[in-house]
Amino acid sequence: MPGLVGACLVGGWLSGCGGARQPAERPAAAPVSEPADPSALPVLLDPAPPAALTPFAVNPTIAVAARPGLFVAPVADDAGWQSAVAALARGALPAAAPEAFVDAVSAPDAGPTVDAALAPSVYRPGYAGLRIAIRPPPGPAPSAVVIVIEARRSLLDDDARRALGALARQPTVGVLLAAERPRWLWRPGDASDDRAARIAALDPIGPADLAAALAEASAALPADGVVVSIAAPGVPVAAMGRAARVPPGADFAARLAAACRRRPWLDAARLAVDFDARHVERYRLVGFDGGSHGGRRPTLWHGRSTAVLFEVKLRADRPAGALGRVALTGQTPDGRPITLSAALVAAGDPERQAAVALLAAAVAEKLRAAWWARGVEWPRLLADARALATHPGARRLLPVIEQAMRLDRRPDRFADHGPIDGMDPDAVPVLRPR
Repeated sequence: MPGLVGACLVGGWLSGCGGARQPAERPAAAPVSEPADPSALPVLLDPAPPAALTPFAVNPTIAVAARPGLFVAPVADDAGWQSAVAALARGALPAAAPEAFVDAVSAPDAGPTVDAALAPSVYRPGYAGLRIAIRPPPGPAPSAVVIVIEARRSLLDDDARRALGALARQPTVGVLLAAERPRWLWRPGDASDDRAARIAALDPIGPADLAAALAEASAALPADGVVVSIAAPGVPVAAMGRAARVPPGADFAARLAAACRRRPWLDAARLAVDFDARHVERYRLVGFDGGSHGGRRPTLWHGRSTAVLFEVKLRADRPAGALGRVALTGQTPDGRPITLSAALVAAGDPERQAAVALLAAAVAEKLRAAWWARGVEWPRLLADARALATHPGARRLLPVIEQAMRLDRRPDRFADHGPIDGMDPDAVPVLRPR
């Protein structure tokens, strides 16, 4: 692995992480007798959003002077995107996850590198969107693959069976049914001439212990093997361990084949972001609902890019130089710890990556009726997507926006908090203490 670490030293990689995360100052709580006021606390100085923020579906805006940084568990998983798209196809408005939408429009650039780009914020005047890209290096295919199928008939339509049948011809691929007890259809390396017939005859139904099947699949693999899970939407990321999720949906066969070709690069991945108060005044993590909290231990995959998005308020008098530092930590599949650190140098956005990520996050926050998206209308998002249509991520968002426009007839659920044009761009929504 030292050779890989050396290859990852791009753009000034250094070991360690600059900028210590300090205890947060907490503003005095407003008396309970005061009315709920979304501007009651101009800046919430806490690393994780309290229950009072849940109705607003946002993370807090944080003052860099009080808390210069945070940890976040990056997502490299399209299940949240696929679940939202499927809900829209059924005529429902999903509670979409912004981080899943940002991940879904990440370009598959070659790595390894972590870099950043800025674009004007869709949400707030005076703020910018900061997209931090994580691009693991390409790597060889895994030595073995186990596909775990949850015991649900709805998961195995004709397209899924054909995709599985095509992979059944590969000797390195095994299939395990997550039923009441795990049941092997065949293991990687097993000699069999009737694999496709077994898939065609499979009729999964009944209780499914997915966790037990994932654990058995992992135990049957070498360190560079991969588990690929075909499961219904809604399974928590924390419960998946090191498994690539491929939920049903569009392009299932291509997504399944791609997952079976990837090997894990970094387990238990964490991205530490520390902002320099001379450059950045305030920031908000977009999505993730609590940063690294919630038990996520994500895996990053060779050749599978992803991104993390912030809203930042830059100081007008900031000096030249980096906005702060980032550090990516985790462990290799064989358990060796890795830390990759670099200056947070935010470039312009010539390839429109940051602009498309901001658009994707705005679409998700509009779908979930989040506070900052209340002033962003669907026609504006549609116009932005059309203006960015040379980017494949924007083209992927266009039908989602068009379908949401047809469905969304909800009133402003924050009308009691004042008019949209009266929103303070520096104020975070906070309900009165309970």
